[in-house]
Amino acid sequence: MKEGVVKNIACFIAAALMLCSAGRAFPKEINLTILHTNDTHGRLMPFSYGGAKIAGGISRRAELVKETRIETGHFVMLLDAGGIFQENAKSSVLKGKADIELMNLIGYDAAAPGQSEFGLGHKILAQREKEAQFPFVCANIVSEKGGKPLFEPMVIRTFQDVRIGIIGIAGADAAVGFSPDGRTKAKYMGPKKIIKDLLEKNKGKTDIVVVISNCGFEYDCGLAEAFAEAVPGIDVIIGGYSNTKLQKPVRAGRTVIAQAFKWGIYLGRLDLLISEDSSGKYKIKSYSGKLLPVTEAVPSVTEIDDLLRRYETEIEKAEKSEKTQKKS
Repeated sequence: MKEGVVKNIACFIAAALMLCSAGRAFPKEINLTILHTNDTHGRLMPFSYGGAKIAGGISRRAELVKETRIETGHFVMLLDAGGIFQENAKSSVLKGKADIELMNLIGYDAAAPGQSEFGLGHKILAQREKEAQFPFVCANIVSEKGGKPLFEPMVIRTFQDVRIGIIGIAGADAAVGFSPDGRTKAKYMGPKKIIKDLLEKNKGKTDIVVVISNCGFEYDCGLAEAFAEAVPGIDVIIGGYSNTKLQKPVRAGRTVIAQAFKWGIYLGRLDLLISEDSSGKYKIKSYSGKLLPVTEAVPSVTEIDDLLRRYETEIEKAEKSEKTQKKS
């Protein structure tokens, strides 16, 4: 081999090594936005609230989700912290079918079942879960016989090499009286031990841990403090159940907590800057967040409006049928 060729190869290798070392000197930083809802309780149509003629509604929520995805230009995760169904006459007629179809259309990534979901009963809830194009995640409601979780306890989503572990938890009263098969009972397990065991089992498989909690804000704060020194710990809690209006996310221990009030009046937004440290591990370097009001100023989505009108017709037919049956 000629001397000049050898020198060229040596220079190429040296340059490559310099680039590698330079890459190590500047750790990777990744932007992640989490959009979140909780306790919408079947309020698919807009309604009046607090002096506003129009508040909420899933069509305008969908528009905000679309606008955020376009604006950020990076990965956006959409999560729900439970309380999707019931507490609303129109939603209960269709037993959550419309809610799931519309959530599929918007593109939810995961949801944690809460009290109103278990309240549907095992047959209907199983059907809604089957229809959903996103996973229901819940680690701490298990079958009394055998102790197997009724839902996926955790799912992992990867983007730009960052592995996001999403764990769902429900409150102590969520599944009271619920039977997963019509015979055996569901059993509540304390989330702290369940999460600890789950993280230990999946150690090395996740970089950032997000808990979707239908346990309430006070519980979420205690959970965050309990994992303040744990490795791995909990990086984010997206909360529900307590209808807490957190205009900005709060930090408890090392955990960022967010919750978006109730009824879909707001869409929660949490922006995270995730940084890689010198050992190649990821952590949240900074965060910011806010509640996006779902108001008349937000345009609605035509495709969803059309579906809502179809469901309105189905509900009217169902209500008329119920009245006829009662009279007879």
